[in-house]
Amino acid sequence: MPDLTVRARAGLVPVEVELERKGTSRLQAILTMYQRWIAEREIGGVAYVCGSDAPAERVRDLAAQVGIPPGGLRIERLSVVHEEAQCGQGRSAARSAGAGGA
Repeated sequence: MPDLTVRARAGLVPVEVELERKGTSRLQAILTMYQRWIAEREIGGVAYVCGSDAPAERVRDLAAQVGIPPGGLRIERLSVVHEEAQCGQGRSAARSAGAGGA
């Protein structure tokens, strides 16, 4: 099971947070499952959030090996996701303050 599933324009997108190294066979099995789901149009793609460049490259390489299409995989660094979430919280708080003052 993914760590999170989001609904996007492309359809359901499972999100995996890859902070600890998984064994190669386990990660390859997970990516193969996602490749099959993408091919069967059960999901629109898969997203990985990685703590550093090394696991991101590993996921990218294994995803290519199992046949996940280039548009079917998105990889983000955890630091970028965290930064975007911080910015989003600021915008959300500003909207809430503006709505409360109306």
